[in-house]
Amino acid sequence: MVYILPDRVYNLLMKTKDAIKKILNDNFGNFVSGEEIASRLYVSRAAVWKAIKALTDEGLQIEAVTNKGYRLKSDLLLPDCDIIQKKCESSFHPFSVIHKPVVDSTNDEALRIYKSPDRQEKKDNILVIADAQTNGRGRRGRSFYSPEGCGLYMTLLFHPKIDINSLTTLTALAAVSVFNALSGIECAGTLKPAIKWVNDIYLDDKKVAGILSEAIVNMEAPEETIVLIGFGINLFSPKNGYPKPLKNIAGAVFDNVTPLSKTTLKDDLITGIISNLSYFTDPANAGEAIGIYRDNSNILGKYVKINSFDNAAREKYGYVTGITDDYKLEIKYETGETEILSSGEISAVRY
Repeated sequence: MVYILPDRVYNLLMKTKDAIKKILNDNFGNFVSGEEIASRLYVSRAAVWKAIKALTDEGLQIEAVTNKGYRLKSDLLLPDCDIIQKKCESSFHPFSVIHKPVVDSTNDEALRIYKSPDRQEKKDNILVIADAQTNGRGRRGRSFYSPEGCGLYMTLLFHPKIDINSLTTLTALAAVSVFNALSGIECAGTLKPAIKWVNDIYLDDKKVAGILSEAIVNMEAPEETIVLIGFGINLFSPKNGYPKPLKNIAGAVFDNVTPLSKTTLKDDLITGIISNLSYFTDPANAGEAIGIYRDNSNILGKYVKINSFDNAAREKYGYVTGITDDYKLEIKYETGETEILSSGEISAVRY
């Protein structure tokens, strides 16, 4: 008699789930029978049913019809975790890639995985990718709209090699990494993203990507400091449009252009962002990073409204005259007074 250990059963189920997701996604819009799936994966119909149930329990929307089979209700643009693992593990080694259909927040999920008592290697760098978020988070407690099939939602949890005092630049470096990755995607049409201070990516005056950076700092043991950088990128607009509060603010990268390879779109973006982030966090490349940031800023030289979240002076107006090497804004007010802005929010003013 052959005994199969529980962890082997779990690993087999995970592989079957991933394979079924890929089959359904590759045949998006069409039903695929359970018999065909079982035949292609060399598993039993019962194994297919168990994997389908596990996927639906995780939140994946699968339509099941007797005598027809299964099909996805939305195109997932599934990432290939094996490809991402191979291309990124040299950038952040050791490196684990975890893909889930739905999470509350990829930042929260990455931290839960990191803190899990079952996780033996605490020095791992973790990349969590989700098809949707039910409670995606933005800066200052705001939410980030994250519907299934529309965007790329992921968090990189890693141990930074830079000095603790330089952690504040990581958000800006993440923005440069996203900008570079988007600029490298081949499209039918012109793609010209821009960076809005500090960490948003804009396209045609609409926000298409946001970044949330969080850190858990150990002052006594800096090597144990961990950073979580969450990326939310609107790839395609929802079929029914964005919710009313976002209608005039949010946009999608591929609303007006078409990626030449939709199949590998997420893989290309994810590997591009991760490799860029690894490159730009190297102090030797700091000059190149700030150069890209300045050259592609959408507020440099603009008249802006400034919200410093200071009760004494909540809103001010001035001109952005420069960006310092540590990504602070140089502001000149109409009074002639100048200021170096290290935090707050700005918006360009048309007049």
